[in-house]
Amino acid sequence: MSSSIDPEGTEVTVIHELVDFLGADVLEVGCGDGRLTWRYAEAAATVLAMDMNGEKIERATAATPASLLSKTSFVVADIADVELSRTPTTWPSSPTLCDALNWRAWSTP
Repeated sequence: MSSSIDPEGTEVTVIHELVDFLGADVLEVGCGDGRLTWRYAEAAATVLAMDMNGEKIERATAATPASLLSKTSFVVADIADVELSRTPTTWPSSPTLCDALNWRAWSTP
């Protein structure tokens, strides 16, 4: 899927090189309007996407493809204020997209 923002599909390629989304439960921090969410959500088991900007979350929610409604949720939240119900040792091995992209940015010379 290309877009006017990423017509060559570079973002899609890099995202899928960094993270194996197949069957994963994904927490996406800073999802904005869901532009990147749709590039991996079909492969994931579930997606919880959050952003502090309520307008962007409204746009993402409204743009959710029907095929992804049952497994994709968008919420207005600040990750600094989120209380997680599980301890890190009981979390499944779920990729967090924001972390994967940050790791790539900091580990590339």
